[in-house]
Amino acid sequence: SSGTGGTADTIQIFSLSTRAFFSSDGMSASLNLAGSSNEAKKVMYRVKGPSMNSKVITGPKLADPWIDVKSREATKGSKWGDEFESRTFGDHSSATGPDANRATGNNVEPMVVTSVTPSIFSCVVGSEDGGTGNAIVEIYSMADDNTSSYFTSLSTRGYFSTYGMSGSVRLVGTGKKKIMFRVKGPSMNSNVIKGAKLADPKITLQHKTSAGWVKVVESSTFGAAYTHEDSSYTNVTSNHADRHTGNNLEPMVVFELEEGTYSCVIGSDIDGGEGNAILEIYSID
Repeated sequence: SSGTGGTADTIQIFSLSTRAFFSSDGMSASLNLAGSSNEAKKVMYRVKGPSMNSKVITGPKLADPWIDVKSREATKGSKWGDEFESRTFGDHSSATGPDANRATGNNVEPMVVTSVTPSIFSCVVGSEDGGTGNAIVEIYSMADDNTSSYFTSLSTRGYFSTYGMSGSVRLVGTGKKKIMFRVKGPSMNSNVIKGAKLADPKITLQHKTSAGWVKVVESSTFGAAYTHEDSSYTNVTSNHADRHTGNNLEPMVVFELEEGTYSCVIGSDIDGGEGNAILEIYSID
């Protein structure tokens, strides 16, 4: 086994991360874990605030973050059940286990390694004392995990502004996997969103290579011609039009991708545009 949720000759999602600005509008990341219902997978949850790289982050960092992870309990009418809450590194039993070295080194930043069975998980970011700032949520497979359970998607909700917002996915294994990148702004559910929505979002998909980040595609609207596309990546968006939100201002692209790390950066087609947005990264094989 490859330790990624599948056989060694199968490409899978190994890790997912998201960066956004946390404020009173909130920030959260959701994970869909698939596989056998009785086979637990070892997963790391980590949030970064003060330790974020100052060279790539503009604006303030979330000084004292915490995370509250919940799972959707199908046996209870799809209600959310508590998994764990962590406010500092050291308040979870995994802090003294073999994976404690995965902590950031700043004890105000939670890091939890735990085994979970397939479900949908929500990782809600919070802050001590009403703080605001940029934060990163990371959800990782562990190299020593040999289960067949696997990640199928990540979505993140945050506030897009001049501070930016993005999501990343790392694929490991051989072959190709179809990955959908989709952003929601105007179509977001008003019942669960505080504040303004990002009115006219765009996305830029990039691939991390030995020579640096390579732009795969930039998309401002669904169905329009792309402003840039690297033909070495296989674009299969037209085969999956049913995945679109229905609002053409909201881009959605699907690519067949090989092993590597990919970043989807959110932008706005309106000068100075800002507001709440949801970025979704889905495996659709």
